[in-house]
Amino acid sequence: STTSAVLHYSMVGIDENGNYNILASPLSISPNIYRTRGMVISPYDGNLYALVDDGTVESTCLAIVIRWDGVSWTKIAQAASIGGIPNGPAASIFAHKNYLYIGTTSSQRVTGQGSFSGIAGTGVARINLATKVVEDIGTLDNTARVQYDGTTPQSPVVRTWAADSNGTIYVAGNFRGI
Repeated sequence: STTSAVLHYSMVGIDENGNYNILASPLSISPNIYRTRGMVISPYDGNLYALVDDGTVESTCLAIVIRWDGVSWTKIAQAASIGGIPNGPAASIFAHKNYLYIGTTSSQRVTGQGSFSGIAGTGVARINLATKVVEDIGTLDNTARVQYDGTTPQSPVVRTWAADSNGTIYVAGNFRGI
């Protein structure tokens, strides 16, 4: 006889003393959330933000940005194709000052949800937490690319972010230009 268990998507906080705090499930936003791409604490409001995949198949999932305010989760933005069709996960999230930066593929746009408004170009987005507006800060060069093997298609994507003490934001990933 084989015993199987159903794994449930969850997030846990751990304090400096090693005490665990299981956060409420974000499945109230969608029962199809299945993976976290990244989490950040905003220096602006102190809330936890997560970039998660919402869908049952990676190539057609919807990337969403959710906020934990200490009590519950709220959906504040989503990334989908220009036509609004779910087309795969976003890649990265970064917090700096009163902004969240979201890295997506070159075929996704980030749009505000709930009390957040606005729409960004493809590839890079900035969410202004002070004004609750998704801001367009650039578009990835969408030129067709292949991986190092010379044949496997590669979508342009922003994978990681950093900021220096002067406030300059740096991005890295697979792209030619923004």
